[in-house]
Amino acid sequence: MLKKIVLIIVLVCFSFVSFVYLKSHAKTSLKTFTAVIATKKNTNADEHLQNIPVNIEVDGKSHTVYTTAQTVGALLKKQDIKVNSSDYVNVSLASNIRPYQQIIIKHYKVITKKVNVPIPFSTIYIKNRLLERGKVVMLRRGMDGVLQKEFRVAYLAGEKVSEKLSKKTIVKPAVSQEYAVGEATFNGKYLKKFTMLATAYSPRVSETDGNPWVTATGMKSSIGVVAVDPKVIPLGSLLYVQGYGYAVAGDTGGLIKGNRIDVFFYSTEDAFKWGRRTVTVYLLPGKWKFPSKLNY
Repeated sequence: MLKKIVLIIVLVCFSFVSFVYLKSHAKTSLKTFTAVIATKKNTNADEHLQNIPVNIEVDGKSHTVYTTAQTVGALLKKQDIKVNSSDYVNVSLASNIRPYQQIIIKHYKVITKKVNVPIPFSTIYIKNRLLERGKVVMLRRGMDGVLQKEFRVAYLAGEKVSEKLSKKTIVKPAVSQEYAVGEATFNGKYLKKFTMLATAYSPRVSETDGNPWVTATGMKSSIGVVAVDPKVIPLGSLLYVQGYGYAVAGDTGGLIKGNRIDVFFYSTEDAFKWGRRTVTVYLLPGKWKFPSKLNY
């Protein structure tokens, strides 16, 4: 009887231990199975994300990428595509990625363009009381100036979308072209008159004996200053030259000998136009007061 009782006790203990073991093993197996299933799901999800094709177009050039990025912003960051607030993106950077999505980026760029344009010179006519009435000669040659225009040019995806003038700068001002318009008429009063061969010169070294702007008397070359032979007409004499106007005998010249006179013009064109001609030269009362360089 005792043996039966002991056997029953042993069987009960064995059954309890087996139950506990099987229960523990079942929990472990279930956890392992769950972990395997979860891992498989994650692996399948990653594989699915890696296979998401997205087309990206940047400034007209497109290419397809496969990405695991969740958002458009994350994708562009991975692709090292920089965008800022002025650029165009057809979708929100915070929006989620969709398979076969088309993402279009157009970069906005502003450059400064500088253009030089001419400033046309103006023409001025100045009345002159020394030149004979009706005679028009150049006093100063005009020169165009330079105006620099600065533009802000905007491009979107490499195409110009706007161009605005932002600044103007005068790089070089224009120089006006000036003409003298003669108003003089001979009053008929003179001391002596001469018939002379008259030539003309302009302020060029080749036409003078040295500095084209300095005369033999120290006067500056200008309209109304003529070269004479001092043996015929004393320096400082006041004259009226037919076809030219009132003048001062203020210069000499190597070729101006005897009854010759050389009249001054600022432009070579006017000097050539004068050419060589025979004129009447009137010696007028009075005399020009030079600086102390000359005694007369």
